[in-house]
Amino acid sequence: MQKSLVAIVALIWGQLGDPELVHRAFKLALPSLAFALVFMSAAFYHALLATTSHNILLSIANTIIYSVFSVSISYLLAPYCGPYIPGFRLFKISMHIYLRILLGFVDEDDAQTHHTLGSGPTSL
Repeated sequence: MQKSLVAIVALIWGQLGDPELVHRAFKLALPSLAFALVFMSAAFYHALLATTSHNILLSIANTIIYSVFSVSISYLLAPYCGPYIPGFRLFKISMHIYLRILLGFVDEDDAQTHHTLGSGPTSL
């Protein structure tokens, strides 16, 4: 909870307009926000597991859902928080590969070649 407040304050602080303040605010806010999101979801999962521990099938289903959610949230947050983690060379190399894969899905020609089907503009 405190990390999310730190992220909010840092993002408000970054809106002052100074480019150096913006960079420092993102450097502080993004890892704090990622930390807060990951641990809030972990706390929710463990509370859910504590309340459904009497039903083993429901506990297994919750664990599978949380595992999928954890992997997806780590892949979504890693490009934003990865560059700010100091020292992990292997992590930075894997982030470079991951970002290259994501950029492979972006095609700049989509805006020019996108045609809609239909008879044209209609009015009511």
